Amino acid sequence: MDISNPRLARPLREFCQAVGIGITTAYEEIKAGRLIVAKIGAKTIVPDDRGREWLKSREVAAAAPSRNPNGKRGRRA
Repeated sequence: MDISNPRLARPLREFCQAVGIGITTAYEEIKAGRLIVAKIGAKTIVPDDRGREWLKSREVAAAAPSRNPNGKRGRRA
C-alpha cells in the first residue's frame, strides 16, 4: 500500500491492486475471516490498519531447501 498517501481505508479493488492479489482471493480471505472489511452501502472497503494486519499475517519465513534421504538437494528419485 502507498504509504505516501495516508488514508483510513480504500476500496477493495484498490486494495487488491496495491497488494497484488485478485478480487476472488480477497473474497476468499474475507469469507475465511482473515481479511476484515467494512461495508458502506454497496461498497466494500478495507481499513488500512486491517489491510496491513492481513498482509503481515501472510508473511512466511524463508524455508530451508529440502534434502532427500541421500543428502542431495532437489527432487527425490
